Amino acid sequence: MDFFYLTIEPNFFTMNLTACPNCGATIKSGAFSKVELLHSMVTEMVNHFSDKDKEAYCTKCPSDLFRAVEEQFNVSKLKLKEEIDSLIKYVPIVTIYDPTKWDYTVVEMVTAQYVVGTGVVSEIGSGITDLFGMRSDIYATKLKNGEEFCKNILRYNTLLLGCNAIIGTDVNYSEAGGLKGMLMVCMSGTAVKLNNPEITTYANEINKVVELIKELENIRRFDAVRFN
Repeated sequence: MDFFYLTIEPNFFTMNLTACPNCGATIKSGAFSKVELLHSMVTEMVNHFSDKDKEAYCTKCPSDLFRAVEEQFNVSKLKLKEEIDSLIKYVPIVTIYDPTKWDYTVVEMVTAQYVVGTGVVSEIGSGITDLFGMRSDIYATKLKNGEEFCKNILRYNTLLLGCNAIIGTDVNYSEAGGLKGMLMVCMSGTAVKLNNPEITTYANEINKVVELIKELENIRRFDAVRFN
């Protein structure tokens, strides 16, 4: 089994180990027989997603352990993303700059863009359409999808900043690079830390998604670790 992380940046506390704390294999170097301690990030990942709490792991440790850890990591990350997707809509987005009774701290501007194809005639498979009927409905649906996408990007970026609301939101539409049939939906706002989220209708959901984002970002530190 090969590892993305091996002995790069070895942990200071494991540099003098002569045997693997997990499997007991002797740490040794050689052209044909080599046993190395794995990167400290691997150790942290294995301890986080298993019932183990070892000081280090090595290239001789059972591959089943690492496969189980990687599977648990992927399951946990997917579950967190699904929970975030179901709750992120509760993060408030408003167009005004000073909502009534909001106590907040301004943090940073957030933006989002989405390119919409406007070739609705060919997509419905007909050369003759009702301009104010089916065609306009499809066009409106595409714009609505673009707006919802941008809203969720604003919310996600806001949560990454440790914020929980967006004020002064603005939406604009423009041609994408001058190309015909392509429209860009652009949205921007100011991410704020709402100090009294209970003023909103969905305070519990907002607090929950804030914590979920923190948890997701914490385990995404292990994204670069790969077991082959």
